Amino acid sequence: MGSRLENRIIFITGGANGIGRSAALAAAKEGAVIVIGDRDETNGMVTLEEVWALSPKSSFISLDVTSESSVKSAIDQIIADYGRLDGAFNNAGLEMAGKPVWEVSLEEWNRAIAVNQTGVFLCLKYEIQAMLKQGKGSIVNTSSALSDVSFSGCSDYTSTKAGVVGLTKAAAVDTAEQGIRVNAIRPGSAVTPMLKRAVGDPEALSEGAQANINRHAMKRWAQPEEIAAAAIWLLTDEASFVTGAAVPVDGGYTAN
Repeated sequence: MGSRLENRIIFITGGANGIGRSAALAAAKEGAVIVIGDRDETNGMVTLEEVWALSPKSSFISLDVTSESSVKSAIDQIIADYGRLDGAFNNAGLEMAGKPVWEVSLEEWNRAIAVNQTGVFLCLKYEIQAMLKQGKGSIVNTSSALSDVSFSGCSDYTSTKAGVVGLTKAAAVDTAEQGIRVNAIRPGSAVTPMLKRAVGDPEALSEGAQANINRHAMKRWAQPEEIAAAAIWLLTDEASFVTGAAVPVDGGYTAN
């Protein structure tokens, strides 16, 4: 096991499944104490049990990123339990509605904004407040390759993920002199439950999944571990001069 995050307290939202789960396990292998935040308590506890084998002081917090009181309570709990917050991976997200822009309901639009953009804002707000007291910290937000480009039926998702990039840059500028780094990753498609819901299962050779795969220059989806590795690097001191970046981890999606 590594030690790049030895004894650091790392908060991961959307940590019950997919990329968040992989990041929790990867950070634990690097010596971190993990706090998983997710509304999926069942899978959150399953992931936590795996993390415990690597980092027994880790914990789970039931979290709704669209609720300011829920986010504030989670950060308050982390400080109460561990005394500090060293890093955060704001990864919780919602897939696209899958409709052309003129068919997206206001309810669907507002839900995407609430989860994918306001949720990141709320987490940033309270994570930064905690980190300002200690004068250091690192935060990574999950954006998407679809912050740069889009495809049919993706107006809500692309809009929110582009917003995450802008928010990341603004927060990085706000906190740079306070010893806090804020970055984003822009993943391509990864083999996660969320992506399978959005475009189909590649193993079933669905038309939607195959078209999505072909859009990547590498002609495959990422494994969640490949995406998580980029987030972990940004959390470590190896990325000490990186802030305000939106790092593509997309298998050539935006280059193709």
